[in-house]
Amino acid sequence: MKKLLIICIFSICLCLGALEIRSRIVDLSGRGIAYATIQAGNSFVFSDAEGLFHLQTRADTLIVSRIGYQTRTVATATIGATIMLEADPVNMPIIRVYDRYDRGSSAALDARSIHPDTNSGLRTVGDILLDQYIMDSPNTALSGEAQNISILGNLSRHTLVLLDGNPVSNSGEAFDFSRIPASEISHVEIIKGASSVYGGPSAIGGIINIVSLKPQTERKMELEGGLGSYGMYQCRALGSLSGAGYNLSLQYSRNFAENDFRYSSTQGSGKRENNSTKQDHIFIKAALASGKSQFETLINYHKFHRELPGTVNNLPLFDHAAMKGEDAIYRQAFITSAKHWNNEVSLQADHSFSEYENLASSIPVYRSHTKTRSANILLKDAFSLNHDPFSLDFGIEQRLMMYGEKSLFPESQEWQRPTPKWLTALWAFARHQKDWDLFTWEQGFGIRQDWVYPDKYSEVFTPLRLEQSLTLHLPLELKAYGNIGTAYSLPAFRDMYWMGDSQAQGNPDLKSESSRGGMIGFSAANRFTRASAEYSISNIHDLIRWHQHDGYTWKPYNVGKAELRNLELGLSLYPLSFVCLEGGIVFSKAKDRSGSANNPANPTYGKNLLYTPDIKAGATLKLQSPHAGAQLSYRYTGEQYTTPDNLIGPIPDFATWHLGLWLKSPLKILPLSLDLKLENLSDERYEIYAHTPQPGFNWSLGLSLSLRK
Repeated sequence: MKKLLIICIFSICLCLGALEIRSRIVDLSGRGIAYATIQAGNSFVFSDAEGLFHLQTRADTLIVSRIGYQTRTVATATIGATIMLEADPVNMPIIRVYDRYDRGSSAALDARSIHPDTNSGLRTVGDILLDQYIMDSPNTALSGEAQNISILGNLSRHTLVLLDGNPVSNSGEAFDFSRIPASEISHVEIIKGASSVYGGPSAIGGIINIVSLKPQTERKMELEGGLGSYGMYQCRALGSLSGAGYNLSLQYSRNFAENDFRYSSTQGSGKRENNSTKQDHIFIKAALASGKSQFETLINYHKFHRELPGTVNNLPLFDHAAMKGEDAIYRQAFITSAKHWNNEVSLQADHSFSEYENLASSIPVYRSHTKTRSANILLKDAFSLNHDPFSLDFGIEQRLMMYGEKSLFPESQEWQRPTPKWLTALWAFARHQKDWDLFTWEQGFGIRQDWVYPDKYSEVFTPLRLEQSLTLHLPLELKAYGNIGTAYSLPAFRDMYWMGDSQAQGNPDLKSESSRGGMIGFSAANRFTRASAEYSISNIHDLIRWHQHDGYTWKPYNVGKAELRNLELGLSLYPLSFVCLEGGIVFSKAKDRSGSANNPANPTYGKNLLYTPDIKAGATLKLQSPHAGAQLSYRYTGEQYTTPDNLIGPIPDFATWHLGLWLKSPLKILPLSLDLKLENLSDERYEIYAHTPQPGFNWSLGLSLSLRK
């Protein structure tokens, strides 16, 4: 009891010596400041929502602080009803997040990336690209068919195709995108316009760079099966392993379809027969890592057999025609990385073999049997140096391009093997980025020097590309960008040494095509929308075309010049987290500028180029949740001319609707996915290529199982 009394007396003495303070923290306008810190000696309190606080202290001073206001020290003896703080806005450095191109991506500032939707049932890279309204294909829109792609009205053979930054398309020839499975793709980059500086020949219309997935860092297994219209079925199996310092991913897929569909056209109605396809894919990617070095191996093997019906106005000529073959891409790469630089040495071989047979034609003159081989070997060393705000890429490459062809009917004793072409190249790309409070300015410049040694004469090309972009950072982000560049394309071996049938012959005197062009674009984006407008122009010189040189036999020639102009408008809306609406339209003018407008002997001057739609448009509505989704797409293609003089009426315009649905099991013990694709919902009867009808309504259904550990 005595101790308790002493403690009470001591506490009373302390209270008598302490000062009780009640006050309010306010700003210069007299508004209360909530959650200000009032420190008195080793203790502190916070002001309430109105800025009020209460404390007892023996300290001589108080320290009052709040983020966004100047800290103030006040003598306790002078504190009144309010303590006023002066605003001191916090000036934090601006932090922005930019996409950084990882290994395998291009250095182009205006490269557009497309990330595949793994739920949508897209099977090949061609499926991914044809889902974009800026893309065209002259091929039949069915599973298993070849998929050649063109960008913004350019020819398919004027699209350079890269795999992880290395060329895989034979110069002067269209690439078949059905040979690359979508399931092994990280993303696809599109570079529009003259861009040979990023890869060499064939980039007159642009570049499509396929970036493969990095070897998986997890163990997983995927099994997939599917079926669809016209006797289609497909299966796929994927497995990956990962351990200390290594990753391995292996995939096998098989696709078969009869593809015999009914059609109606200006040539009549019937059933498109002799049209079956069969494909097998093997894709392997492995990596071994040690410290800052990594060794990678990639193998993409594709085997196919396709029956090839002719146009519906000449069906008896090709009623048993078929092509079979195989192609493969092998690449070894050694990568060394450090804080600000990395170096990649790669060796790549791209080999293809095909055999065309048409020995059962009812007209003997069309019977033929030909074998073709081609190979491209690439040795490349690429070095990248990154030290913000600058980056520099440079390197050297050596390519060997070989070709061989042999006719078995009429019989040829030996393979025809023209002299291989050697290509030696040096290149450099420089990028710079400057940030201000509200602006970001990016600029890039690339230069490349190519030496090509064909069999008759040597050629030297110096592609260039200059790129600029200026971004204004506001709640609505505004961006202006553009580029100018040059490109070239070597004549294809097939064009130079064709011996496929008696109605066509090659021209070994063909010259390389060249182009120059540019683009300017604007975009505006915020959280809910993105709008863009781009205008581009391209001028092509020494354009290669096939013509009848004697009224009977077809032969390729360098016929002159062409001009392409495109206006592209795009809009994306994201009103809700699970809703996306994307669309766009492209207005194209593709004109023949060969010769002179005043020359009556040149009936093609100023005419529309073949198979270039005047309008391409598309819109897609996506609804997506964690376990279900739907995608409704609309595609419109305008008129296309089929003759150089435009005297024959164009192929009519057409529009198609497509619907995709997918479901995922919510149970982790049963990770099943189901996708359904309904193509050409309105059963539109149309043609992309003259006298080549396209299928009506068709469907496909896929089921997949994915196990991860």
